Amino acid sequence: MDEVNKYAEKKLNRNQYGFMKNISTDECKRELIKTTHDLMFRKFREKDRPKLLFIDVKSAYDSVNRTKLYDILVKKSVLSIGSLQLLKFIHCKMNIKLGNY
Repeated sequence: MDEVNKYAEKKLNRNQYGFMKNISTDECKRELIKTTHDLMFRKFREKDRPKLLFIDVKSAYDSVNRTKLYDILVKKSVLSIGSLQLLKFIHCKMNIKLGNY
């Protein structure tokens, strides 16, 4: 969806990994590891105990309110009505399979 890419390029921060063209979540992992390493090294050098917090967000998008999402996409002029109808069609035909179930 070219409309979404154009909107993302104008409105999103480059650190919105996975939503930007040619930027994958692998880049995010590399940057997180480098930043963590640099922080740990600096804290040890300063004789300070580093403190880290990890938040598991692997299920953050499992329960998106699609009706609200559609409203926002139209209100902010991210998608045309035709593209939104296509997105709704894709979502209504989507089947999710977990393991052998």
